[in-house]
Amino acid sequence: MKNETAQEALAGAGFGRGREVFGFNQGTFSLIDLIDAVIDYTGQADCVIATWTAAKAEMKHVHSWLEKDRLSSARWMVDRSFLNRQPELCAHLRRVFGDENIRVSRCHAKFVLLGNEDWSVTLLTSMNLNRNARIENYLVSDCPVLFREYHALIDRVYEGQEDAAGFGDYSAVSKVMDAVSYGGTRKQKKKTLVARPW
Repeated sequence: MKNETAQEALAGAGFGRGREVFGFNQGTFSLIDLIDAVIDYTGQADCVIATWTAAKAEMKHVHSWLEKDRLSSARWMVDRSFLNRQPELCAHLRRVFGDENIRVSRCHAKFVLLGNEDWSVTLLTSMNLNRNARIENYLVSDCPVLFREYHALIDRVYEGQEDAAGFGDYSAVSKVMDAVSYGGTRKQKKKTLVARPW
């Protein structure tokens, strides 16, 4: 909870190759700042952003990183309510990044993947991609296993939905949810609780 930048938080906690950092903050930096700080470590990387909402200023930052070759690519997963809640911001996202780089799901998860030949960084956080002037938590991990699992989820989402199909078409959202949750079918719909001892 120190009054520090994202760069200072990562450096102070000893982030690096094969390391991970967990922290809290209270609005001294937001998710966009944390992504920026991680790119300082990784160099140019492919990026995936999953968020419930995103602000225009943050979208501009991500696009500027593409233009400046800080990012090789940027793919998105957003919640289906984004279109109804923020139609102008949703239109901006589609216009700037293209429907081929956006998938729509029932998504309240907030995570970012930054990967290249040397790094496999997963950012898990309570922060959306907007200004976060409140207590938030984050985990930044260079664990390849964690990265692969999150990337596998994104791959299933992208394979399960055509470009732009999730905007205004609830059946396309349901289809991708089935692909992620039930392996493509709702035959295994019954919920079970799995309890394992520590």
